[in-house]
Amino acid sequence: NVVGLTRRGFSRESIQALKEAHRFLYRDGLNRSQALDRVEHDVEQTPEVQRLVAFYRKSQRGVA
Repeated sequence: NVVGLTRRGFSRESIQALKEAHRFLYRDGLNRSQALDRVEHDVEQTPEVQRLVAFYRKSQRGVA
């Protein structure tokens, strides 16, 4: 959650980018491939977002 990210020292920009990525991945009704493409093209590519996308791309069994 945002409080935990703030306490861990994440910047506001990183938190906002992660929130946007989460929206594409879980709330916009896109399949996994479409959501990852949208995240890569429409969300600021902070190191945290890049790491999230890499994690999803490497996952062979999906992410719950």
